[in-house]
Amino acid sequence: MKDTTTSVLGFDVPVTGQPTVLSEGVEAAGGEQNLLDGWVDYIRFHKTNTSARSAVVDALEEVLGIARATKKEKSPTKADPNREVEKYAESEQTYADRAVAQSGKTRAEVWDLIKETVGSIPFQGQAREGVGRLAKQDTLKAQTLVEAGVWQKAVDLLQSKNPGLTIEMDEEGKPKVESLAAALRTNRKRLEAEENEALGIKS
Repeated sequence: MKDTTTSVLGFDVPVTGQPTVLSEGVEAAGGEQNLLDGWVDYIRFHKTNTSARSAVVDALEEVLGIARATKKEKSPTKADPNREVEKYAESEQTYADRAVAQSGKTRAEVWDLIKETVGSIPFQGQAREGVGRLAKQDTLKAQTLVEAGVWQKAVDLLQSKNPGLTIEMDEEGKPKVESLAAALRTNRKRLEAEENEALGIKS
């Protein structure tokens, strides 16, 4: 066990008795089953549900043909002080409720329509990797997509899911690796922001 701190509301609050090895975690949880149940619930809430929400929203838009509302927001830069970006104007929950209502069907009936498109969400229990490693992976993914010539679907998807995002092209009409990697990072941050919004966390 060790003493540490946790940062909340701008303050570092002391925390005592934090486990550092598995045996201490089992003891703190009150048994192996409690530890496993708590871990599964955490992964499901913070990872699985995030992927599931995104899959459902995508399926609702594809199958029902009802788009998620967007809005223009000012995002000035030195180069363009009048710059505006397009962002989602409603949460995933608000959109899902509206889509079901507009469909004129029950939620169960809508699920029957979209469940094959949604598919199954894999349970991923690995710890989230560091920012530096993720950035390198974004660049590697971008390079792989460009070099393999299979980048068009990724570009279309990234730009459709992130309103206002533009991926720069080179003289040959291919996406610039650094621009595509930046788009991948933007998309990941969007998913994290939507997860925080669903949790009631203000970023």
